[in-house]
Amino acid sequence: MATLVVAVASSLITSAAVAATTRLVGGLFGGGRSRTVEGPRLKDLSVQSSAYGAPIPLVYGRLRVAGNVIWSSGLIETREESTTSQGGKGGGQVTNVTFRYSASFAVGLGGRPIADIRRIWADGKLIREAGGALSVPGSLRVYTGDEAQEPDPLIQAAEGIDNTPAFRGLAYAVLDNLALGEFANRIPNLSFEVETSASGAETGETVIVDLAGRAAETAVDATAMAGTTVGGLLVTGPQPARRALEELGGAFPFAAQEADGAIRFRPMFQASSAAQISEDDLGARQSGSRRAAPLQRARRQELELAREVTVQHIDADRDYQSGAQRARRLKTSSEKVDIRELPLALTASEAKRAAEGLMAIDWMRRDELAFALPFGFAWLDPGDVVDLPDNLGGDAVLISDIETHGFHLTLRGTPYKPNLVTSAATGDGGGGFPGQTAAPSSATVAHILDLPPLRDADTSMPLILGAAAGEDENWSGAGFFISRNGGASYTQVASTSVPVALGVTESALPVGPTAFWDEGNALQIRLQHDGMTLESQPALAVLDGANLALVGDEILQFRDAVQQPDDSYLLSGLLRGRRGTEAELASHQTGERFVLLTRPDLVAVGVDLADVGREVLFKAVSFNQTLSEVSPVSFTYAANNLRPFSPVHGAASRNASGDVSFSWIRRTRIGGGWIDGADVPLGEEEERYEVDILDVGVVVRTITALQQSATYAAAEQIADFGAVQAALDVKIYQISGSVGRGRPWSGTV
Repeated sequence: MATLVVAVASSLITSAAVAATTRLVGGLFGGGRSRTVEGPRLKDLSVQSSAYGAPIPLVYGRLRVAGNVIWSSGLIETREESTTSQGGKGGGQVTNVTFRYSASFAVGLGGRPIADIRRIWADGKLIREAGGALSVPGSLRVYTGDEAQEPDPLIQAAEGIDNTPAFRGLAYAVLDNLALGEFANRIPNLSFEVETSASGAETGETVIVDLAGRAAETAVDATAMAGTTVGGLLVTGPQPARRALEELGGAFPFAAQEADGAIRFRPMFQASSAAQISEDDLGARQSGSRRAAPLQRARRQELELAREVTVQHIDADRDYQSGAQRARRLKTSSEKVDIRELPLALTASEAKRAAEGLMAIDWMRRDELAFALPFGFAWLDPGDVVDLPDNLGGDAVLISDIETHGFHLTLRGTPYKPNLVTSAATGDGGGGFPGQTAAPSSATVAHILDLPPLRDADTSMPLILGAAAGEDENWSGAGFFISRNGGASYTQVASTSVPVALGVTESALPVGPTAFWDEGNALQIRLQHDGMTLESQPALAVLDGANLALVGDEILQFRDAVQQPDDSYLLSGLLRGRRGTEAELASHQTGERFVLLTRPDLVAVGVDLADVGREVLFKAVSFNQTLSEVSPVSFTYAANNLRPFSPVHGAASRNASGDVSFSWIRRTRIGGGWIDGADVPLGEEEERYEVDILDVGVVVRTITALQQSATYAAAEQIADFGAVQAALDVKIYQISGSVGRGRPWSGTV
């Protein structure tokens, strides 16, 4: 039964009173009752959950988020059967039952509208490139979180129309029937790269205005921040807007002040001098009061200042993993270390410069300056910069606080040294980050092979071999399916994830010798893709079975494989007509199949004797495909692994009566190593042969024999041809007790 999980977000940002009118806003949107709320930190941002009532994050720019599972179908079980024959004649069948699992579920991603979902990771493995398809079976639907989105039809079908919300205002993704085989048959820990604008970034103005608006503060002017580019900011958990703004200001320092009923934001270190203060302007006081010092300076102890500032951030260049950059002051007696966690997507260099900027601001604020000015300077605002007279040091002062006292003003500020804050440092993100690719598994290139036995174990039962690989290197495997009812239904009979070296010929192989090395011919082939290779082997290794290949319908071996400048291969040092395929030497043409017959890489496809001579349909389905996506291949099984090899050394002689005696030498499918030097094993249940006599290609008589000879009497010749023949066209077959005739020896005797 499906489970509906509706997560109601806690209040994300609390509003409160604004700071004093003439003071840089310090308690921005955060005052009121004393309250400490800790949200997930950087190390937790990649952990997916399914908690009820979990806070909904806000995403600005482009970020990687894990999200919260808000609905799940539970595991979906699919039963699959495969049937194979067991043993020889009368051995019966074995039915193998396997189960595949998938799941459909929805993941809430954020409380702001998004433009799109780009990449997706599952258990840290990239399963979708930006704008691409999933690399595992399943489909994706994206709901951007606008106020007009409709309920998802899959959830509606499971929960009912009246029980399914549209989740308006919530950006979420639905993974439909996602295959779980690669993830231990469980819903993996997913994370999504989401972006809230097509460029993958937002301006500082947009971010500040949105955060303020969520704190019910609409009188905000942040136009001066329009030139600040925020690559990504994640606001998690219920927290005052002040905290989110402070995190933003950690990388992009700004000043905020209230003036004329509105809060104005501007970059802190882009201000020009607003006024030049003269010596006569300083020291203003009430009439009759004692004149104070024109400039008062207070200094914090060095031990209160940071020796080191570490900025922990989201590394935009390393798939949004956590990163850290440090700034250190070499000469100081302080041991203080300041660690700032910024949920911002920054490059290593941006984080390095942020760390150095925070260090410089801390030391710049070591000195606090206070001075009095006449009321005529009331037009100044906190955040403005004024220049003091040269005889008082000539400091530029960033005003932080202005107090009104009747007819004069008291101003406080810190020395303004933007050149110390501005950094051109380059950060080191660790180097050599191994990027991932997630192209869907390529379509399968497959060959269904009805071959003579490649090893003795292939001679005891009906056998078809499957050779498969991908169209490119990104192939995860395939299943072989067979239909014996014209495509009405299919049964899986094998699967493989081992690619076989496949290709096509680019030259036509001429006829060559079969009894010794063919050193006069060579074959040019092109493999399916660059990830496939061939290797030369010593002659003794080839004689021991190495480099066995199927070219067209001939099985051969090659000693030398030389890669050409155009990446094709030239094969030479050939052994021809292997495993009884010498009859195929004259059939070659350009564009034939090439299959490297490494037996462990080939998969056995289950068939039985009832399939001999029957036309069936095969499909080779990649693991990320469905049956309906693959076109069938028609195939008729001839059971070549059970058929005897052709006899050799056919000969004939005639006696004085005109009778013709035929003789030949049999071969064997099994144990043909000729170890004892006498004879090879029979390899069949009984020794039996048939000799066809042909007249212009038409069989006129078949002679049966139980030994490697037969007689064609003169009277039989006269009956078949009208006279004793001077030459005869014949075919000689060895007979299998299970599938009948093997390959023939053909000749004119």
